[in-house]
Amino acid sequence: MGLHVVCGAGQIGTLVARALVEAGQQVRVVRRGSAASAADVELRRGDLADAAFCREALKGAAVVYHCMNPEYNAALWAQWIPRYTRNLIDAGESSRARLVVMDNL
Repeated sequence: MGLHVVCGAGQIGTLVARALVEAGQQVRVVRRGSAASAADVELRRGDLADAAFCREALKGAAVVYHCMNPEYNAALWAQWIPRYTRNLIDAGESSRARLVVMDNL
């Protein structure tokens, strides 16, 4: 099915990436932190709030998984979630990637 890009490697993103690998998919994880990923997962480190980095990180994606959440605070969510989402939509359009959004509200 092509490249699956998991954005965010917290509780949900890590499980999504693992399930995709177990299903035999090619997986790239994009995260801000430096924690290691599984050997069979490509890791890109950077901030997806940066539109240019986001475009580069999502190149070639068939499916993009939005699993990013800032600290649970209404003001932070209002500031960052729309920006992350807009960047993922804009970056994913060039490869016609499907966008899967994890939401908890």
